[in-house]
Formats: sequence, structure tokens, C-alpha cells
Amino acid sequence: MTTSRILRNASMLGVAQVISMAAGFVSTAWLARMLGPELYGIIGFGTAFVSYFALSVVFGTDLYGTREIAAAPGRAQILFSRILSARLILLVLVGLIYVGVILVIDRPRQVSIVLFIQLLGLLSAAMTVDFLFQGYQRMGPPAIRQSAAALLGMVAVLLLVNGPNDIFAAAAIPFSVMCLSALLLGVFTHQRVVRLRFLFEPRGLRDVFRSSAPLLLAGLMTLVFLNVDVVMLGFLRPAEETGIYAAMCRLFLLSMFVAHIVSSAFSPALAAAGSNPEQMRAIYYRYIRIVIFLGAPICAAMVAFPGWVALVVFGEEFVGGAGILSLLQIAAVISYACMAPLTALVSWRDQTAQMTILAMVALTNVCLNYWLIPAYGGIGAAIATLAAQVVMFALLV
Repeated sequence: MTTSRILRNASMLGVAQVISMAAGFVSTAWLARMLGPELYGIIGFGTAFVSYFALSVVFGTDLYGTREIAAAPGRAQILFSRILSARLILLVLVGLIYVGVILVIDRPRQVSIVLFIQLLGLLSAAMTVDFLFQGYQRMGPPAIRQSAAALLGMVAVLLLVNGPNDIFAAAAIPFSVMCLSALLLGVFTHQRVVRLRFLFEPRGLRDVFRSSAPLLLAGLMTLVFLNVDVVMLGFLRPAEETGIYAAMCRLFLLSMFVAHIVSSAFSPALAAAGSNPEQMRAIYYRYIRIVIFLGAPICAAMVAFPGWVALVVFGEEFVGGAGILSLLQIAAVISYACMAPLTALVSWRDQTAQMTILAMVALTNVCLNYWLIPAYGGIGAAIATLAAQVVMFALLV
């Protein structure tokens, strides 16, 4: 893959990510101000909770599909059909488990309703076909889908969420627009790229599940690292404290937008160069330089002015999260340094090493959160995130 093509793909994803980031920034600020820390904490808890089930529906097939289609474009039709079939099976199974878990856990009625609404997240995860275009190294359609969904979600939030009574609309909007955008991209894919069909061949499905399982486990470990703090805060601390922490986490995720752009552009290039060690090395080091150069300044700015950022974005009720934001942004800087080796391990099929590292980091994070959250709340969760990120960097090095 030429440098110009990588840059073109990165540019398209960059524009989409900037639009998504700006729209997400506005939506997050508006929701936090309209709902307040307590209700925003319920939304944050629900989103973090459902993300584990959504990831189980995807089952690592997005990374698997991108890698395999990039390596063998001629097999795109059969790979695409097998992945869709696997996701349909998982959607039914995981959906039933998700509903059962909601009925079993002891949460207030308002929280349970939010969790039921966010069942839409499982559907949107199953429907998203971005991996096909990433495998073909055609980033335009996914970029359009992503930016359109973000803009539509922002408009819906501004129009429909005007106070605490609109919490259920706030829960439904993000996943509804994701479902709509995924559906439209699916129609475009069926008409212009690859026919959408299901292929329930036992052997083919076994291949998908067997190859994707390590990627799922690695993804779950990553998700534990990113979201377990919000989930544990939701169970162990008041909703208001959870809301403040969830808001700071939202800024943490927004600050990582450069990493996602560069990763999406370089992942298929790394996979395609898998048979050429010299090319692999050149692309890999180019990836490291670009991701750190672009990402670190954003995080440094938030570390320097955390109180001002929290005040401007969320309002006075969230200023108490300034210390949390500083710690999370320091963790984000380290995360940028970890991004290149993590992506390379997937692209070069060294999934065992990636899974082992992420499992150790996830376990570290869970243990630290279990120890620190009861005593220190959100600050303890931020310290756990930073410490776990340092552990990840050390293991990757």
C-alpha cells in the first residue's frame, strides 16, 4: 500500500472523525447540562454496560474481516456472508442473555428502562459493515456513515433532550442513529459492492468463530480496561459521582480520535505487507511517528487546563472532575504510545501475545478499581486507569 493511499484514507477518516468529534462534543456537553450529573451518570453506566454485550455480538469479526479481506480481496463475498451469518446467531443469543441479566440485577426502575432501551446497541453492532470497506481500503463510505450518524445524533439531542424528563430519549438517540446509518450503508453495500446474504455453513462458521475468538477476547480485555471503571462506579458509588467520572471519560475517549483515524488507515496496510518484513517494518515505524506526533498535543492541552475544560464543556456541576480529567489525559498519552504495537499484533496475526497482554492489563485494572473506588471514588478509578496503562506500555515494550 503506497504512502499516498494511506494518507488519502487517513484524510477521509480524519475529516469524518473531526466531524464526529465535534458533534459528539456538542452532544455530550448538551446532555450533561440538560440532565445533570446524576442522570448523566445513569446514561454513562448504561452505555458502558451494554458495550460488553455489543462487543460479544461483533465477536472480533470486524478486525478479522478487515484483515482477511485486505489479505485476500477475492474471497470478500464468502467472508462477508459468513461474518453476517455469525453475527445474526450471536445477536439472538447475546440479546437473550442481555435481557435476562437486566431482569436479574437489582437496579432502580429508571436504570432498568435505560438498559432496555439500549438494547438497540446490540442491533447496531450486528449491522455495521465498515470492516468490508476497510478491508478493501476504501474508507469513504464508512467515513460518510460515521459523520452522518454523529451529525444526526447531535441534531436529535439538541431537539429532543431539554431537561431531566428526557432521559429516555437521551438513551435511545445514539443507538437509533447508529442503526439507521448502518442500515443505509448496508443497502449501499448490497447494491454497489457485495451482495448481502447469509451463509450458515457449519465449517465456515467454525472458521469465523475460531479465528475471531482471540480477537473477541482481546477486545473484551480492552473494553474492561476502558469501561470497567464506569460500570463499577455505577454499582459502588452514587449516580452523581458516576456522572462526573463518565463525563471526564467521554473527554478521554474524544482525545483518542487521532489514534482511531491512524489505526483504521494503517491496519489494512500492515496486514497487506505481512509477507514483506522490510515493508512491514517501514509501515510500522511510520505509524508510530504519526500517531504520537498527532495525538500527544491534544492530551497535553487537557492536562494543562483540566478545570477550564470541564467548566466550559459541562458546566459548574462537573468542575470537581478536573483532577480526574488530568489523570485520564496522562493515561491517554501513554495509550497513544501503545496503539501501534497493539494494531500490529492483530494485523500480523500474533493474537495470542496481544490477548495475553490485554488480559494482564484488564486484570490489573479490575483489581485496582476494586481496591481504589470504594475509598477514593472517581479519583481512584482514574488512578487505576493510569496505572493499568503504564503496565500495558511496559509489557508491550
